[in-house]
Amino acid sequence: MAIEPSPERTELRRFAGRVGGWLRAGLARTLAWSRQSDNALLLLSLGVYLAVRLIRLVDYPIWFFADEAIQTVLAADFVRDGFRDFHGHLFPTYFLNVYGYNENLTVYVQVIPFLLFGKSVFVTRAVSVLVTAFGALAVGLTLRHVFRIRLPWAGILLLSAAPAWFIHSRTAFETTHMASYYAWFLYGYLRYRSGSPRALYAALVFAAATFYTTGAGQIIIAGSGLLFLLVDARFHWSQRRLILRALPVALLLTLPYLRFRLQMGAEHTNLLRLFDSYWLRDLPLAEKLRAALGYYSYAISPGYWFFPNTHDGARHVMDSYGNVMLWTLPLAVAGLGIVLWRIRQPEYRALLVPLLAIPLGGVVVDVGITRVLSFVIPLTLLSALALDAGIAALRSRLSVRALALAVFTALTAVNLYLLSDSLVNGPFWNRNYGMDIPWGAPQVYGAVKDWLEVEPDAFFYVSPTWANGVDTLKRFFLPDDAPVDIANADRFTEERRPLSDKTILVLTASEYERARLDPKFSHVRVEKEIPYPDGSPGFFFVRLRYSDQADAIFEQERLARLVPIVEMTTVGGETWTIEHPLFDAGGLQHLFDGDPYTLVRGYEANPLVLKVTFPSPRPLTALDLTTGSMDLALTVRLIPADGSEARVYSQTYSDLPNDPSVTLEFSGAPPAVTQVEIEVLHLTEPGAAKIHLREIVLR
Repeated sequence: MAIEPSPERTELRRFAGRVGGWLRAGLARTLAWSRQSDNALLLLSLGVYLAVRLIRLVDYPIWFFADEAIQTVLAADFVRDGFRDFHGHLFPTYFLNVYGYNENLTVYVQVIPFLLFGKSVFVTRAVSVLVTAFGALAVGLTLRHVFRIRLPWAGILLLSAAPAWFIHSRTAFETTHMASYYAWFLYGYLRYRSGSPRALYAALVFAAATFYTTGAGQIIIAGSGLLFLLVDARFHWSQRRLILRALPVALLLTLPYLRFRLQMGAEHTNLLRLFDSYWLRDLPLAEKLRAALGYYSYAISPGYWFFPNTHDGARHVMDSYGNVMLWTLPLAVAGLGIVLWRIRQPEYRALLVPLLAIPLGGVVVDVGITRVLSFVIPLTLLSALALDAGIAALRSRLSVRALALAVFTALTAVNLYLLSDSLVNGPFWNRNYGMDIPWGAPQVYGAVKDWLEVEPDAFFYVSPTWANGVDTLKRFFLPDDAPVDIANADRFTEERRPLSDKTILVLTASEYERARLDPKFSHVRVEKEIPYPDGSPGFFFVRLRYSDQADAIFEQERLARLVPIVEMTTVGGETWTIEHPLFDAGGLQHLFDGDPYTLVRGYEANPLVLKVTFPSPRPLTALDLTTGSMDLALTVRLIPADGSEARVYSQTYSDLPNDPSVTLEFSGAPPAVTQVEIEVLHLTEPGAAKIHLREIVLR
């Protein structure tokens, strides 16, 4: 007797059947759509785009940079900490990238890949490849649905062949994410402007995505929004009902930024100080505006985009290529001519906005391809418009299908050549390996990981001098509890530290040579060498041993460091004579420049004592001091001009905020003093300490 299936199982089968039917129908429609030649070429163009990025993705660029690793490292921390940031904020607007809050969507898009695959160079970069392919699709759809050209897919291949886009879209840099979202913002806005008003909602979403990806994206979106508001003011008024309905969406999208401003205050200003923006310097406004105009002019100039430049760092350029292929310059110029000729048509007029707005991303600090990369998007659209005009002129002689196949073949060949050239010759285009070309992270940390499997009780010190963010790279490739510290041989030459046979230093070639010749070491044994791509010496894994005369040398150096240094510096138009201990960072001018973001750092003096002698007697009523984060005791001795006994003022400060500012009042101070002695004692680090002083104001 047959067993009747339960009602639940029957309903489940029906649902599965419906889902299967939907999938079969969708596949059938997709296949039917792809049989059309234009659609097939669109898919093939995306396939070419993905292929020239995913093929040997970890091999070029030859470096894996800390700005790539930080995305996945922060994603891992975010998951580990219950989807909170360092401060405990749930789903934060921005993440702290070492010094500033300038990471956001790039971290969020790495979360699921991290959960699925862990930390991997290929996966981290492949995520960005997919995001940029999404942006390339926006270019193709803009050409198809807005400008309705014959070969819209050509925009995908033109974008793919732009060297600046090629190299950065093979990295995990946030700039390519920002540019890809901007491409979709532009598509949404142009659709809104050319017959599909509801596309305004998509434009708002991708404007927010652009804004939240990079600081430059904030400026570019603000500039684009303002220009679009002015250029299309009459049209916006005609769509005022739609715009009123869209305002709640816009407000909702601004809430994360408003929350960040309430939580973190002036962090964006701090980031500008970190980059030493000229806008925060004490300069006349006219000089700042001249600098901004100079940067803007360069960012929009053909010289920057189509010809090789030395302005961008070596790791951001491809040998003798420009940021965009030189042979596309005539196409871009012709495309601009077409836009100007058809400027009465709203979609063409609107295309001028990104050309004018995107260079604004380079005026806050300096022009750099990572700040203005999205300029490649409108350049690609211009070139595609000109290519379409050329096809129209030739179609009387050749069929459009033949011309399309010829263009597809030629642009694919350019892309494949660019891929081949980068993989074969890219490692040798610039052999200044180190900070310029920071090759070595997977190789060094991979070797450390393998070594620890054989010798688990070893402890490694990895030099920090060959790349930015070596500690971030360590966290990407190794567990957080790995027995690895970031230091080179200087850690062991500045003062004597324990050195055992289990201590292994990873040094650059120049550092190894200095250690080999240093009399403090009697034996420097090389255990492993990793050469650079061109075969030259790269990294040395060494074990060290102190020499018999090391102690005497250390003592001699310590006594030499105790000898005070006397210097003169100008403060308020006067020349002060100041006696101070040895500094290992900053100079006296940083103590009295009115900028608490500059500093001096004592080498080892604790307390750190400054003796200031004035050119003429003066009254003093108080001292304002800004230091690095610490608990401190502040003692000030005023030497009266009349030769009487010094007046001493002292106070202890604890439980202070980061980088605190304190004030010591001089009650009953002498009417005039000729000298002041300032003593700062670090309370939480007894003995030698590196005391940070940011600002001193005597008043």
